[in-house]
Amino acid sequence: MTQTDIQHNNKHRAATKPIWNHIKENFNIKEFLQIDTPLERIKRVAYTYDYYKFKDECIALIRKAHLNSILISQDELEDCLNTYVDSLKISHKEGYKKDYKNFEIINKKGTKEKFRLLKNGDIIKPVNIISVKEMSDFQLLNCLDEFAIKKEDFQKHIVAYDELVRRGLKKPLPF
Repeated sequence: MTQTDIQHNNKHRAATKPIWNHIKENFNIKEFLQIDTPLERIKRVAYTYDYYKFKDECIALIRKAHLNSILISQDELEDCLNTYVDSLKISHKEGYKKDYKNFEIINKKGTKEKFRLLKNGDIIKPVNIISVKEMSDFQLLNCLDEFAIKKEDFQKHIVAYDELVRRGLKKPLPF
């Protein structure tokens, strides 16, 4: 026993076996690793969630409730299921309060036009959003030119350019 063992209150510590000293002196931790690639590069295993895994998880939750003395009846399980089904019926758009009312006006020509009445009394035409996939080639090329002018429309420019590449009207960028 050394003086440092006495100072650090390690009086009852056993002596290190010679094999461990030999390993400590002659080997490095990297020699024991089984893979050479960094852990950041390892891809995760694809995980599919199916009915059987869902069923196993439900049974495990019920077992966990039973072990913690939580009594669950069949009615309570059905109530949880009904709550979930009701939450599916309300979409995010319906969940938000609308600040306008939709209405239609029939012109003298007989065509219907859609408008929105805002809370402050203004009447506006709703904005029609057209996807780049629905645009004609001419419309898409015009939009690409418009988006190239403004810096804040750079992301729109990229989307429009990718659609033109997909249609074969532009060549893909080399970078």
